[in-house]
Amino acid sequence: MEKHEQLLKNYLLNKTINDIEFFDTDLIYVSPDMEHTWIVDGGIQFKIDNDYFSFAFTTEQEFFNTFSLKVEELNNDFPLESLEAKNLEQVNSIIGTKITDVKAIWNFYNELDENFEEIAEKKYMPFEIILYLDNKSFMQIAVVDYVMENNSLKDLRYDSERELLISVNKKFEIVNANYNMGS
Repeated sequence: MEKHEQLLKNYLLNKTINDIEFFDTDLIYVSPDMEHTWIVDGGIQFKIDNDYFSFAFTTEQEFFNTFSLKVEELNNDFPLESLEAKNLEQVNSIIGTKITDVKAIWNFYNELDENFEEIAEKKYMPFEIILYLDNKSFMQIAVVDYVMENNSLKDLRYDSERELLISVNKKFEIVNANYNMGS
């Protein structure tokens, strides 16, 4: 797991966020707080320096994972639509900033061989990534299941198969509910 954390940091640290885009299947995202918090079912894509970094759902894996690709380059059986995230003030305010630190919470899975037996090597995927930026802002990105009550998020639980929480400068506490937590 530490190796994966270091790879993530090597890919992101001290790089400039040149663009951000949110993706969803139906052009509608949940936002209990339009200024800081959004929930999408497709993913988020960053242009970082001259590379791309996505935290997105793929139908091939059937869960959210990170990729050094554009969202449109992922293997998906359904179309994902751009939500024009740059039009959101908090999102636009972090374009042009450098990533100064990265924190992640990890989960893992095991692939199956041709006999449907688990392969011993664990494959790690993040539940949550927090990007800290040089303008003292941060962005929390996490895979969650939740309950919406009175336009507030309640009972946030990590769930790699549900939806993606994106929050700028507002940190949510999320519960680990019976998932593998890296070892």
